[in-house]
Amino acid sequence: MKLSTVLCAICYSGGRTVDALVDFVNNEAGEEHLVLKNMPVYLRKVTAAPSEVVVYEKVAAAYKAEKDVVVADAHSGLGERYGVTGYPTLKFFPKNNKDGEDYDADRTLAAFVDFLNEKVGTSRTTTGTLNDDAGKVSSLDEILPDFLSAKPEQQSDILKKVEEEAFKLEGADAGYGEVHLKVLKSMIEKGEGYAKKEADRLS
Repeated sequence: MKLSTVLCAICYSGGRTVDALVDFVNNEAGEEHLVLKNMPVYLRKVTAAPSEVVVYEKVAAAYKAEKDVVVADAHSGLGERYGVTGYPTLKFFPKNNKDGEDYDADRTLAAFVDFLNEKVGTSRTTTGTLNDDAGKVSSLDEILPDFLSAKPEQQSDILKKVEEEAFKLEGADAGYGEVHLKVLKSMIEKGEGYAKKEADRLS
């Protein structure tokens, strides 16, 4: 299992036919979530009012640093292929689900961001920065207090527990787990004052 998963928007440069776009979705859907901007981590916009287009563009901007989120444009001819009967219609295409699911929540920037964060496991704000939940992993949060309160000679054993839990993580959490491990190993190697010095350096 890969412990590191970095969540990039990629440009669609294929053909403009319905079949070409369907092939794109089918090929990408196994690896990334697809944000389609006339197709927006699998949101597909078939048609939209100008005001909604602005919102979709802001959604794309908020997730541009996420490798697992692809931003592209869709073809209106895809509507029939995916059972769209009214416009504008949005569909969410999570990994390994090429049929997609209807998006029925509010069409505000905040609603889209909340939806994507929940579905994809990201921690973005409406401006694309990381929110207060970024980096938190519940299974590791249960172990970390033990590590922090342990004596130096006990920390290596607790680190092994963290490694075991980190190995089970997937998606964005896997990347966070790798960061946790790196920091904990540095704390063991560089001593008790490392965490405070690093916090002061980054502040």
